[in-house]
Amino acid sequence: MATIFNPKAVQVKRSAYKPISWVITKIYAISFNKWFYQLKASKHFDELTLQKILLYKFQALLPNHSAIYYDKNIVHKTLKKLKSKPDFVLWKNDYTEWYVIEVELVNHAVKHIDTQLKNFFEGDYSDAKGISDYVKSKFNGGFDGTLFENMILNVVPKIMLISDRIHPTWYNEFEKYDCYFATLQIYVDEEDNFLYRIGGEFPQEYTTFTYCNFDKRLRALAIDNGHFFKNVGYQSGDKVKIYYRFEFEEWLFKEYGDEYFLEYLDDIPPLDLTIKRHKLILNNKNQIHIVK
Repeated sequence: MATIFNPKAVQVKRSAYKPISWVITKIYAISFNKWFYQLKASKHFDELTLQKILLYKFQALLPNHSAIYYDKNIVHKTLKKLKSKPDFVLWKNDYTEWYVIEVELVNHAVKHIDTQLKNFFEGDYSDAKGISDYVKSKFNGGFDGTLFENMILNVVPKIMLISDRIHPTWYNEFEKYDCYFATLQIYVDEEDNFLYRIGGEFPQEYTTFTYCNFDKRLRALAIDNGHFFKNVGYQSGDKVKIYYRFEFEEWLFKEYGDEYFLEYLDDIPPLDLTIKRHKLILNNKNQIHIVK
């Protein structure tokens, strides 16, 4: 969706946001009839500014979710001396899932991030009432403390890392925490109007789903419920646009007797091959995504 851009090809207006190396990519916004240029967020914003942007934009990005700054330590389940403060707690408004979120810039040290994520993944969340009371004290909106407490007690939190860019080594480093990876990219035009682009594994609303297992030998996903695709309107032999971490590739839907597969059309499928079982969802935008 974004193209590589050579900053020498245009005259760049100088401003607080635009030193000589400010461009990574550019995108064309049809509704504004202009180009927006991506900022290197790690050079122009500190972590706190990125957090403020996210909190302000969560409602637009995730309309069926709520979030707060979580300025309270999460203590390790067994090593009580270990404690860390996440940046956000985010929950679905029907109290069926929740996320502990850490915001980092791409240039931050792996060791620092690893310590944070390990603590959240192995954290002690047994004080459901204490967590609920804290969230209620910080949240300005409709809030059901009883449902929130039940969610804390019965639903394991998902760990999410949000950054301006995901460093290539992070997937291998932090997959052990079953971590979700998401990006918030910041673009600006010549008049300092800002545009935001999300990617990765943000929570999504979906209407239906099926599980699937990746078969390395076949380079294909074996689908538990082939009627998932038939109900969407696909027949065996049809090409299907599948999104993974908000980027899409074409796969081939195939039916062999009572077995159903998604076959990847190129050499290497765009998946984390250390994960065997995935979920295919049809989201509320009528897109099919591969998620954890």
